[in-house]
Amino acid sequence: MAQAKGFAGKLAAVTVGIGLMGILTGCGGPSLSGHTYYSVSAIDGDESSISFDGDTWKMTEDDNWYSGTWTQADNGSITLDESHGEIITLTPIEGSDGYQYAGKEKLGTRFYPSKEEAQTATHEFTDNLPNTVMDYLESADWKKATGSGSSCQQAEMISFKDGTADFVKGVYDQENYIFHQGPNDGEWGASDHSGEYSVTVDQFSRFNSSDNPQFIGNLTIEGAETTYKLEVMSDSMRLTLDKDNSMDLIFTAKSK
Repeated sequence: MAQAKGFAGKLAAVTVGIGLMGILTGCGGPSLSGHTYYSVSAIDGDESSISFDGDTWKMTEDDNWYSGTWTQADNGSITLDESHGEIITLTPIEGSDGYQYAGKEKLGTRFYPSKEEAQTATHEFTDNLPNTVMDYLESADWKKATGSGSSCQQAEMISFKDGTADFVKGVYDQENYIFHQGPNDGEWGASDHSGEYSVTVDQFSRFNSSDNPQFIGNLTIEGAETTYKLEVMSDSMRLTLDKDNSMDLIFTAKSK
């Protein structure tokens, strides 16, 4: 088997759920020895497992494996000390026997004591992704930046609150340009839209291989549908609308 160079980087790709609660009683040792726990990725569906033997652990994913020692704090959190020096913290999930990978919450990275529990947790996480996107959209004040010398005289505006959305089309200078400026007539971005909105999530992934998520799907406001891409970064977010038509409408906001 090939051992990977970094456990944290590899495990970041795994969206999972752990179930150690009710078994862990001390700081590493025989209480976990002989037990195996499972994870299922919400990104690609890959499975992985982590096994305990005395005060050591070993995670196996495809042809890669990672190992080290573990301890448990008084508050129930688990520290995995990887043999290459990386330290991973797993925190208890309230009301569950699962554990959350600290720092990977946005990817839903968790562990549970059976494949069935891991699969159920992943399905619940992915089924809730549209609500997650709506939470991101409604948590921010979105602004569309326009550069100096732009043909845009009034930038498009969009806002989300309590299940409703408002989109105001932009105003562009057409007289001084040979080609049409702004969205073409008939495209989603060429009209105002207001009312109840919904989103689908057709693709869920990591943003630029980070621990932050990216969502791609459709946004519908009062029956008018367009494509969107939502990229979440450590301190900001980027929302691209109508991305498959003549002009991407790109809005930015601070992460909250």
